[in-house]
Amino acid sequence: MNDFDKGIFSLAEDLVITSGYSFEQFRDTKYYGNQNPERVFWLKDEFEFHDHVFAASLFFRNEIIYMLSLLCCDKTFSMEEEEKRKDYHDEILRLWAITQSEYPWGNVDSAYDPKSNISSIDIIFKGNE
Repeated sequence: MNDFDKGIFSLAEDLVITSGYSFEQFRDTKYYGNQNPERVFWLKDEFEFHDHVFAASLFFRNEIIYMLSLLCCDKTFSMEEEEKRKDYHDEILRLWAITQSEYPWGNVDSAYDPKSNISSIDIIFKGNE
């Protein structure tokens, strides 16, 4: 069950991220592996989400979800081509009919960070800025 308009992102049956999702809830999943809630961390599993395969990272603030980042793994990009993944993410958002970035629950954005050389779809939840 995914509902972009309501900010519901179901990566797996037992991993449904919404505004207010707590680190305590995450700790009760099979994806918990002693991650530190004060650091951004990547999950070791990949997830099929809306017909694409993604690596996912979670970022909590005060043990409440702040950001879910998705990195599409459908295609392989070399380090020199990482910005092309951002273009691919842009296309995925268009296919998902995400034509706006702001929602009542937060925002969705395709981003490229030149410092880390990583492209991702970033889902930022309001209420924990």
